Amino acid sequence: MVEFNGIQIRRVQGRHGTGIWADHMGCVSGFILISEDEPLVYWTGDTVLYDEVKYVVSRSSPEVIITHSGGASIGNSGPIIMDAKQTIELCKFATGSKIVAVHLESLDHLKVTRNDLRKEALKNGISEDNLLIPEDGDVLKFNKIF
Repeated sequence: MVEFNGIQIRRVQGRHGTGIWADHMGCVSGFILISEDEPLVYWTGDTVLYDEVKYVVSRSSPEVIITHSGGASIGNSGPIIMDAKQTIELCKFATGSKIVAVHLESLDHLKVTRNDLRKEALKNGISEDNLLIPEDGDVLKFNKIF
């Protein structure tokens, strides 16, 4: 853990893909951000949804979770970061958290658009209060809940 400007930053493990692709892509990091009088934030980073992500959510009870949800892939790798299905699964798992889906439509290897993710959320009964999908330039503000 390090501290910077009153923010505790804790590194957590991530998995950049599945199977042999995860081995090829190497280690990635997510971060828990803790600051007095601010919501606890879990920034998942470039990871797919897997048991470690769920463990971090269960252990830290983040009020805000930032996901890279563009469903990036390389060739036939399958997703190397969360896709729409995995993002929706995380929403269903982390019902006490606000999920902020980013890393959409910003690079050519991203497969999931904002519209794709909104449709999938609607189809699965995920509210706009639980899953936030900001547009470019949007500024989101959160108040500490607990």
